[in-house]
Amino acid sequence: MRAFSKIPMLVALSFVLSMGCGGSSDDGPAGSGGSGGTAGLGGSAGDGGAGGSRFLQLTAWGSHSCGLSEDGSVECWGSDAHASVDPPVGETFEEIQTANTYSCGVRTNRTVACWGEGQGTAVPTGELFETVALGVNHACGLRADGTVRCWGGVTDDEECANKKYSCGQGASPDGTFTQIAAGHYSNCGLRPEGTIYCWGAGRTDDSVAPNFGQGLAPAGSYDRLFAGVWHYCALSASGELSCWGAGTKQGCSGGDNLHCGQAIPPDGEFKALGLGWLHSCGVRSDNSTVCWGIDQGGSGDLDPPAGEVFDQLTAGQYHSCGLRADGVGICWGFVPCGGPGEDPCGTQ
Repeated sequence: MRAFSKIPMLVALSFVLSMGCGGSSDDGPAGSGGSGGTAGLGGSAGDGGAGGSRFLQLTAWGSHSCGLSEDGSVECWGSDAHASVDPPVGETFEEIQTANTYSCGVRTNRTVACWGEGQGTAVPTGELFETVALGVNHACGLRADGTVRCWGGVTDDEECANKKYSCGQGASPDGTFTQIAAGHYSNCGLRPEGTIYCWGAGRTDDSVAPNFGQGLAPAGSYDRLFAGVWHYCALSASGELSCWGAGTKQGCSGGDNLHCGQAIPPDGEFKALGLGWLHSCGVRSDNSTVCWGIDQGGSGDLDPPAGEVFDQLTAGQYHSCGLRADGVGICWGFVPCGGPGEDPCGTQ
């Protein structure tokens, strides 16, 4: 989804696949999913095998994923119906992001193209962006001068007090940012001085969707910003991790309390994160990987493969993935399709 802070491009990524392709669950009128990504053909989780598609970047939401290939082209797959929507042919991108029903990419000339359906596909004409962040029905772009332009969604806060989903997430904030991230109905941005500013739903913390407190950023200075569906996390220069939004409760009793624990990270210093819907994963400073939150339906999305060292983590709805230094991606979690030797889900 996720909901994204721009990262350096990675080269020669060869992914092995054991990915999640389950159905979706809702907290409200839109589908659920996560930020992060999965990709690849062949292999099995943990085998470190070669082969498969080679990607520079991956991104996922719900039960579909997209990958940015080495030549700048895009490949999408998964069990969500909208995953079968073909990305632009003959286009070259430097970054891609995917959301609930659509995806967008930043071309090499900094223009943005979107495919799929929804308000977020209506990119402002003539605008150039360094990176984009996609919500369920809105999107935001970060310009080269650090200013942000958002489109889709709702641009005022009239409905916020009534616990509505449409609540100012389409407004363009004042000031400049170095990173931006988007959740389902909210956005957060990292200011040049390291502080975080959020807008949209979630600026009250009443634990009723969509106001889970995801708009209530912590004080302090941070270096990197990450988004899940209903929660955010930020890393300080020293690797200290702060999370906020849905999932600040340990107990889980269903209903509005379904979000429990994904915003309560374990102790330790971290250097990479991947946030999904009901779970999060992080790479510690000692290179170990740990996940927290809910293992929904016993999918295994909280169980990273032992002994693997990842430089990058991503997460979807029922699955998690890590990228090794050698460019191999390993995914774990719900695996109803896309096993060894099979095509990715949704490509049949």
